[in-house]
Amino acid sequence: MPNEPDHSTDDAPEQNTAPHEDTAPTYPHLVPDRPSDRECLSEKPGIPVLIKFLSDPDWHVRREAAQALGEIGPDAKEAIPALIKAILEDTTLMVDIDASSALTRIGPAAIEAAVPALIKALDNPDGDVRRNAASALAWIGERAKDAIPALIKALGDKEFLVRWSAISALGEIGTEAKEAAPALIKVFGDPDDNVRDGAASALALIGTREKDAVPALIKALGDDDAWTRQKAVEALGEIGPAARDAVPELMKALGDVEDNVRWAAARALGSVDADANEVVPALAKALGDLVWIVRRDVAKVLGWIGPAAKEVIPELERLAEKDPDESVRKSAHDALGNIRKQMEARKKPRISTTFVFPDGRVGTRTTLEDADTLAGRIELLPIVKTKKRLE
Repeated sequence: MPNEPDHSTDDAPEQNTAPHEDTAPTYPHLVPDRPSDRECLSEKPGIPVLIKFLSDPDWHVRREAAQALGEIGPDAKEAIPALIKAILEDTTLMVDIDASSALTRIGPAAIEAAVPALIKALDNPDGDVRRNAASALAWIGERAKDAIPALIKALGDKEFLVRWSAISALGEIGTEAKEAAPALIKVFGDPDDNVRDGAASALALIGTREKDAVPALIKALGDDDAWTRQKAVEALGEIGPAARDAVPELMKALGDVEDNVRWAAARALGSVDADANEVVPALAKALGDLVWIVRRDVAKVLGWIGPAAKEVIPELERLAEKDPDESVRKSAHDALGNIRKQMEARKKPRISTTFVFPDGRVGTRTTLEDADTLAGRIELLPIVKTKKRLE
């Protein structure tokens, strides 16, 4: 992937920055030196001129032309073919990005024209063209769902930047790309760490609940690359209770050398419906983490767990009073409030009410409210008979 050129030392000519009336935002590189283009000096550039500038030798001009077309929006429909060409053929990354952004701002007509062309370009023999096509589909996002089969195929591309861009596109498409989950799981065997952590991110973004992803994500928790470990942890958290088998490894991740991994592990343990008796001791230890954001989120998770975390109340009290970070003190205070509230609620009698509807269906409601309040609510229901008892 080409790096953005370093133009910090460019000798750009001084421009007249005085605002014109009724003009679009200023694009300094669109003020031309060439006599044939001087129509742009007195008026904001018209669409035909901007299309012409998409082929300018100066990448700054090409980029600003794409930006200007995006500013114009739906009225720039005639520029769609030129923008697609710029995406696929321009060798400057920033031009590709702004051309892709312009297409999304022009609207549905641009998307309808671009997606088939970009899908076709994923089979182009030029690796840069394939990469640019996948990157543009990522910009288009969920509206590029027709490209999912082609993007899944691109996960096996010989160029790692194409694979990475295809993964990014699948993630940006979101939940519509769930069919890509099995292929993304296989990507955890990719030799490139950027591709592996991209796969973990994509699995989280598409919101897959596929339990089949869990073994591969558990394996990724042992990856040498910290970013890959973090993204695998986050993906397990997104999978939720179906990732319960990962709890032992997530507890180990609370001791990872990277604070972002430890932080993500704490949050994941709060999402996978882990057994409280299993995880509370590990979370209690993590309350002593040297990094404030880890302590903060561990406290939050303990608050979610509730009364089962009562053994950590003394440590939460200490953090609520003495932790040097305000957000940690607040999280510890909130966790204490939640744990104590639930413990107090458990002391109250539970009223279980069984009611029979006219059609014969039987329903049961359990509440902590007093019997009089409950009876008042039940009278609003079409009940034939009710029966109350104290548990």
